[in-house]
Amino acid sequence: MSFTNSSSAAAPMCEINTTPLVDVMLVLLIIFMITAPMMTNKTDAKVPMRSINQLTPPTPPTILTVDVQVSAAKRPSLALEGVPIGAEDLLQRLKVEAGKGKDAMAEINIRTDPNASYEHMAQTMALINSAGIVKIRFDELNPPGLVPAAGPQ
Repeated sequence: MSFTNSSSAAAPMCEINTTPLVDVMLVLLIIFMITAPMMTNKTDAKVPMRSINQLTPPTPPTILTVDVQVSAAKRPSLALEGVPIGAEDLLQRLKVEAGKGKDAMAEINIRTDPNASYEHMAQTMALINSAGIVKIRFDELNPPGLVPAAGPQ
């Protein structure tokens, strides 16, 4: 706070208050004086040693492919790894696959026919979820630009 006499009230004040600057600098100096010795001290840490032979490699997850296709009669069909399978058989097979992995969960890659309805996809996802598999990826059965392989006519 600055006191001025009435004769110089119209003139601008050209002084800088350096007290806050000095306070901040002193606080920083004290902080660095306290923390600098801590940076030079070494602390011995006892880390447990483990031999390489004890390490077991992680098991890779089982990745299965489920195809959801729609026939000309608008009936959905399921296939596991390209082999046609019924819904009950698929559920049993997925439960077996889900129970195998202790370290890694099974993953499902769902390839869908572009003509498949949302209802078919929802039923398939509910079936997979009821088997205990939660990692699901989606793909298109015949991606655009790729010509499907010609099979026996």
